[in-house]
Amino acid sequence: MGGLPLMPKQILTEPQAARLRKLVRLYPKPKMGKSWKQRTPDQIWLRVLSQIVVAGNAAPGETLRHSPAVGERLAFSRLKSLSSRLRRQRIHSVLQAIGTRYVGKNSRNRKVDAAIHNFNALVKAGGPRQFFKKVAAKKNKEAKVEYLSNELRYYKKKGCRDILIEFQLASDCLALDQRIRRVLEGVGVTVAGSIDRQYQQIEDELIKKVAEPSLTGGQLDRILFQNYGDIMVRLLCP
Repeated sequence: MGGLPLMPKQILTEPQAARLRKLVRLYPKPKMGKSWKQRTPDQIWLRVLSQIVVAGNAAPGETLRHSPAVGERLAFSRLKSLSSRLRRQRIHSVLQAIGTRYVGKNSRNRKVDAAIHNFNALVKAGGPRQFFKKVAAKKNKEAKVEYLSNELRYYKKKGCRDILIEFQLASDCLALDQRIRRVLEGVGVTVAGSIDRQYQQIEDELIKKVAEPSLTGGQLDRILFQNYGDIMVRLLCP
């Protein structure tokens, strides 16, 4: 005999969710990033590139975003004017100079290849703004994530959501990583296996049980990210 489908076991119990709600409401609502419509092509391109740069080590991402020298050398129009060989050399030399992990002396490596691929994806769309206009036209978060993950390299579940939040293209999502896992474990949650396999359920439960009704998923994401160290001290050193 067929029965009703089994409901997935909840990851976050109500006492755990209540503790997390109380904790995150100690912090002010974060200032969210500017919409993609309010950014220059260079700002959009460098933000797209940062997803590759921060993989394995977040520190070079700060240099990428804030260094005038990087901005001059990796300006979208300047790179577009170069031959493919010189463009690869330029991107490789800058990524190596800022200490991007896994970028050594050889310009033929996965990160530089991914950067070239993503640059070409923006060019093919007509430019950075036109690319994200296409993303914005997708009907929902899931369609936007699928488009980004298909078109760009180094853009998986976390990276896609991170840029959707950053560019104000979606608010019903979180960029889950090991920091979020440690916060969850700090309130007593046992996350069995990889976050990736349970991504949707963890994301949904954090939005419904912790963020709502006063915060969006994107705001919760930024609170947890920006205050991670302080949060972990409160959890582990009561």
